[in-house]
Amino acid sequence: MARYTEVNERLREATRDKIVYAAIALFAEKGFAGTSIRDISEGAGVAVGLVYQHYKSKEEIHDAIVAEANAELKEFRKFSIEELANGAIEEMSKSIVFAQWVTIMPCLRDFILALEPQVGRQKAQYFMAKLKGLCAIQLALKDEFIVPTPEMLMAGVVKKKEDKK
Repeated sequence: MARYTEVNERLREATRDKIVYAAIALFAEKGFAGTSIRDISEGAGVAVGLVYQHYKSKEEIHDAIVAEANAELKEFRKFSIEELANGAIEEMSKSIVFAQWVTIMPCLRDFILALEPQVGRQKAQYFMAKLKGLCAIQLALKDEFIVPTPEMLMAGVVKKKEDKK
């Protein structure tokens, strides 16, 4: 009986993930106001009723995305800006999901504040603007997008070691 419950929980989690990923993609493409529950259900490949089984409303889906983003932000604080740039470029090279997430990231201000102690506010804002811009370009170009190097993302944010002398 416990195994059956475990399998059901994994299926529920997989369905929630499909709903959230579909919502992220649609919010990035059409905006929050332009996206309906029906759009999300079609994007996730599930029935509308199943979406409502997991989330009461589109706002609750958005709140789940915000909560996940805030949880990830806490993890980001542990990394240097160089590690974040490397991770961002790696994620961009894997799929378009990262670009969609960054495009609708609700906690941009908090992310900048997390980076500020490392590089200063202006450079943190510059880094995030570059990252969001690259993600928007990736969404527009899709398969034609060429993922830049981490060094290109970091240009103008952190001086090279030889420049510090």
